[in-house]
Amino acid sequence: MASLSILNSESDEENWVIQINQMSSETNHSILKKIPVCIYQVPKSLRSAKPEAFAPQLIAIGPYNHFCPELYPMERFKVLSAKAVLDHFQKHDLKQVVEEFRNTATFIRASYHKYLDLKDETLLYTVAIDALFLLNFYHNYLNDKFSGSFMAGLEDRVQLRGVKLTKDAIIRDILMVENQIPTYSLLKILVHQSSEPAHLVQDYLGSMLLSFCRQHSPLNLTHVPSYSEAVSKHHHVLDLMYHLVVSHAEKSETPIPGQSEGMYKLFDDILYLPVLKLDVNSEVIMRNLVAYEALTKPDFLIFTRYTELMREIVDTVEDVKLLKKAGIIESSSSLSVQETEELFNGMSKSIGPTKTQKLDETIKKVNKYYHDKRKTNFFRVLTEYVYKSWKLFTLLATFVLLAMTAIETFCAAYDCHRYFEPE
Repeated sequence: MASLSILNSESDEENWVIQINQMSSETNHSILKKIPVCIYQVPKSLRSAKPEAFAPQLIAIGPYNHFCPELYPMERFKVLSAKAVLDHFQKHDLKQVVEEFRNTATFIRASYHKYLDLKDETLLYTVAIDALFLLNFYHNYLNDKFSGSFMAGLEDRVQLRGVKLTKDAIIRDILMVENQIPTYSLLKILVHQSSEPAHLVQDYLGSMLLSFCRQHSPLNLTHVPSYSEAVSKHHHVLDLMYHLVVSHAEKSETPIPGQSEGMYKLFDDILYLPVLKLDVNSEVIMRNLVAYEALTKPDFLIFTRYTELMREIVDTVEDVKLLKKAGIIESSSSLSVQETEELFNGMSKSIGPTKTQKLDETIKKVNKYYHDKRKTNFFRVLTEYVYKSWKLFTLLATFVLLAMTAIETFCAAYDCHRYFEPE
């Protein structure tokens, strides 16, 4: 059986030679060493349980999915969205934006783990269109203008699926591992197009990204970086989301109950957990956070272990009701209790951790409690109902003893055997 190749034609081979020569040049080699790979493809081992959670369903962002036939019909609407941003800045030529990107092709390629079989020109147009679309989406979405400029031209699709469904689908697609572009591409466009100082432009972009992540993070965030740090220290929006969530998890290793945490009482023991916010997008977001962590932090799977802890706790619908009552789970009206239970039980098995001892110990304690639950309940019933009824049992035993003594005395005096002998 012939092995698959990334090269399908003679032109592909020529492009590959050009790219290798570019990467091996002294200047580009020094650049590549400074740029970490940050955008990956999800391996089959992580996506097999639910492939659709990792494959964009409506919008392609970045070169991995840009030319996917199922998603390409939305290209026209992305271009319209990009045009709206250019018109806002009174720049009407997409080609001009691409020219401003010209010297960033090496940076962009270096961000992707997979070999990109695209010419620089094609890659730059792809990233420019997607970056402009995201800027338009973040701005309109966060300013409650989703039904404005971007929705123009989506009438047929919106009538069939509804504005809310379309909006949720885009949110899920934007937060998928394979559907990312580097944040600096958004910043570069804004800096070139805006007349404001660069630091103000960076703060504006950071405010949009943080607001979006805060709104869709599965955990309440107790620590949020500055606007400039949200851009300068994080590779893309999913990377920002992950570090916001894990930052919370790290700070919660020795938790103190507060407004952002709930209590889950296990008889005399109390387990403190961060508040978990769930809606129709949560499962996809959580699965992609788990996958991103496995790809970037294989020795530090703290969010993966957190989801496993929650799966150990949530086994039935009654468990969900208990956690909601305790204030640990906050779910939107669009997500039923049954769907919440299925969300946890449907999560695929996590990869075994190596440096999450505290979480592992917590999971062991929860498992021990779960397996000892029946025995504990038995002894509790014994204590509450048997021991408290001891006086009644003593009285009944006394009556039985007196009755047996009376029968024995009667039989001794009147010879009971003759009553039981056959005639």
